This record gives sequence, structure tokens and C-alpha cells, in this order.
Amino acid sequence: MARKKVFGNCRICGIYTKLSFEHVPPEAAFNNHRVVGKHIFELINKDPDYYFDGKGHISQRGAGAYTLCEKCNNDTGAWYGDAFANFAHQSLYILKHAKGRPSLYYPFRIYPLRVIKQIITMFFSINKDQFRFSHPDLVKFVLNKNERYLSPDIRILVYFTLGPHARYVGGTSISAIEVNPDEISRDMLDDMLNQYQRDYPKSLYSSEIAFPPLGYVLSFGLEPLDNELTDISFFARYPYGDWTSLHLKLPVNPVNTWYPGDYRSKEQIRNNFEENTQIEKEIQKRKQAEKNQ
Repeated sequence: MARKKVFGNCRICGIYTKLSFEHVPPEAAFNNHRVVGKHIFELINKDPDYYFDGKGHISQRGAGAYTLCEKCNNDTGAWYGDAFANFAHQSLYILKHAKGRPSLYYPFRIYPLRVIKQIITMFFSINKDQFRFSHPDLVKFVLNKNERYLSPDIRILVYFTLGPHARYVGGTSISAIEVNPDEISRDMLDDMLNQYQRDYPKSLYSSEIAFPPLGYVLSFGLEPLDNELTDISFFARYPYGDWTSLHLKLPVNPVNTWYPGDYRSKEQIRNNFEENTQIEKEIQKRKQAEKNQ
């Protein structure tokens, strides 16, 4: 069966044209297998066990979406894809040999500029057009392979994650795999974001991608929720052709909910859920008692 043709504005260059499927992360970075995702409405106020029960929307070709024009997809893939995949493979090697508990600075032999450009390319794909309009400097950064340096208020942070869960969070897209904000009413989205801002005020305007063996946070002038995340923004200082050794110490964070910046264990989530459920029952009980008086 021929694959469908999807037309729209490229998330990077903005041209309206036929869009190509962009794997996030690249297919060679372990994203070449079946994935199962859930819509945000299927996750809100649900029991934690429901988050990742193996049921949901299936993509046989890996995680991603029709977000980039063929030129942007081909150019960024050719310029940055292999270097990024190599970074991911080295990360998995470290996780395996450290038995999932790396605690040291480990050597990475990489092209730093290419790696960080691919990470930012992925953030274009999980965000909507507003992201491109708001950050023309990042458009220039990824479309010119030799462009170096990021604005001081832009930070790229990374961490190890063991999986098997993934999480994608954009400024207008929040999901366990992917969410289309056009399907969310304005009032519902406002209520959701207002509640989230009260709970996590420092991370509201960050984006996050977590796909084993790595997670990435793009932050705009804000402190991350987890101060132990490793800042790799300095990768942008290296020339395109520099292949160098860098010693990095990355934390290992579990991904068990759709909440950005949430690195709680399943046990912590379960305990918090039960505590909140009990509090809600007590509130409802008091309200009923007051009503009966």
C-alpha cells in the first residue's frame, strides 16, 4: 500500500509542501521498531499503571511524524544523523557495561556540533510552527551546517534513560509519543497548562525528548527541574569538522509519566497517586458533610 501524502508547512524552513516522515530520534539511533503511544486525554488523571500498559496507537516504523520537507529532512539527516546515532550507540554501550548504573565520567568520541544540531532538529519536529517563528536563530543554526554558537539563554541538557518508555514534550505538544494540539480545545489546554505551571513553574517553557538510551531537555533561560542534568550547550562551540574526545557524566533518569521533567520511580508515582486519591476522598467527604448540615 502506498504511503499517504501529507502536505503542510515544514517545521524548520516553513515552506508549504509535501512533508516527509521524520524519525525522532533518527532511525539509526534505535528508532527502527514498533512503538505504541497514547494521547494526552488518555493519560490525564489515570492510574499510573495505565500510562504504559502496552496499548495505544501503534506506529510500525518507529516514533516520528510528517514534520519536515524532503530537503530539510535530507540535509539535516546527511549532515548530522550519523554523528548523532554514533553518540546514541556509545551511550548504550556505556549503560550496558555499567549495568545501568554509570557513575563516572566516560569518554565519548564524537562530532559535538553535529550532535547538538541533530538534537535541535528533533525539537523542531516535536514543536509546532510557533517554535520556528519564535526562534529564527535556531532555524539558521540547523540549516547552516557550519553555523556555531547558541544564544546564552538556550541550554541543551542530557541524561541517560534505560527505557522502555519514551516521552515527547513541546511548547504546544505534550505526549507520551505525540499529541496534536489542534485536537485539544483552548479551554482544556489552558486549564491543563495553568495547573502544570502551578506544579512545575520552572519547566513550562522547556521542551523534552526522552527515547532510550538518552533524554534531552531544551530550556530557554529557565532552570531545569533536575539540576543534575548535564549541560552540553558547549557542543555548539566546536567547528563542524571537529571529531574529538569529551568526558561526560550523565545522570540516569527513569521516564514513567507524560509529565515533562518528571523522573520519579514507579514506586514514587504509585505512592503519590494513592496519597492524592486519599486527599481527594477526604475533600469530597468534607464537602458532603458541609452540604448535609
